Amino acid sequence: MVKQIVTGHFQAFGEKKWKAISKELGVELKDIQQAADFIQHCNPRPGSKYSQHIAEYITPELVVNVIDGHTVAVSLYDGTTVNVTYNEEYTDFMKDHPDKEVQTYIQEKEQDFRWLLQSLRQRKQTILKVGKILAEKQKSFFLEGPSAIQPLTLKQVADEIDVHESTISRAVKGKYMQTPFGIFELKYFFTSAIKSVKLEDSEAASARTVKNELQKLIDEEDKKKPLSDQKIVNLLLDKGYDVSRRTIAKYRDQMGITSSTMRKRYE
Repeated sequence: MVKQIVTGHFQAFGEKKWKAISKELGVELKDIQQAADFIQHCNPRPGSKYSQHIAEYITPELVVNVIDGHTVAVSLYDGTTVNVTYNEEYTDFMKDHPDKEVQTYIQEKEQDFRWLLQSLRQRKQTILKVGKILAEKQKSFFLEGPSAIQPLTLKQVADEIDVHESTISRAVKGKYMQTPFGIFELKYFFTSAIKSVKLEDSEAASARTVKNELQKLIDEEDKKKPLSDQKIVNLLLDKGYDVSRRTIAKYRDQMGITSSTMRKRYE
């Protein structure tokens, strides 16, 4: 039956028009469900196990440690330190070269080195400053875990450090932080705010917190009667999160969660 579904009813199967398939094949919906379970466990890329691709390892720029259960400390990870050296003996010798063009060239390269060294130092200082602000603003995350993440924007951090927002954006791009809950990309800690009806007007919940709540609802739902987007809106409102149905649909799409129709199981 699996072969019949894949070869003759694949589009309808993907769109979960299972009633039409069951009628045409003369089988029950639970049989279609069993076939779906089997198909989902198949490897769509069977040749991948023969791949020679080497896994890339992530090296964090920052390390967070929790001291005495309540103090969050941030430091630079030594493994990312770049040592740049300058052969002064060679340049001192070349500075006395009779050719003025050679002397000028050496002077220019020496200035380039000083600039590079200063840029690397400034980069480390900026990343460490960002890390310390994250430790302060996202303290609940480091103490309690991802579900406690707070709303935070690049602009807020930029204002704290007194630099342009684009500087922070470049500083955190592709950078990672090691925490008690695993390694996270720095951009993970920047998330928009969602109005919370149970918090003060000046407070808000982070979009990531709402996504975590959404994931919990999906994980705990009755798979035979999955939650509609409107039902999720109502349940989140009961928890204090004022989110529109359109936002729920957007979050589902970002999280790779299908609609209630597609999530329904027949068994």
